[in-house]
Amino acid sequence: MSRHPIAELWDRAAGTHYQPRPGSYGVTQGQDGTVLVMKPQKIGEAAQLVFAGDKGYFAKHCVFFQATLGGATSDVGEADHTLIWLEPAKAVRYLRFESQQWAVAQTLG
Repeated sequence: MSRHPIAELWDRAAGTHYQPRPGSYGVTQGQDGTVLVMKPQKIGEAAQLVFAGDKGYFAKHCVFFQATLGGATSDVGEADHTLIWLEPAKAVRYLRFESQQWAVAQTLG
């Protein structure tokens, strides 16, 4: 049994099929650029139902980690994603999904 229960953040639409969409996220602080994530510690898990326009409905099962940042790596990422460093309290206001807001809020105590 997990020490961290899954936070279920949804109102399921009756008769709607949600495709599973697993994800893993790190919550880090205090570094610029692309870096290695080291010593991850699990914050928790969250499940959230989302609608992605013409892509359909997804049941996001996300695992969140708090970690220490290590040395710089190559500048690899997704073309339609931009890395922006924010203080955790400010990040909560700007994150798109409630599951992501929940995970960052867990690090604030």
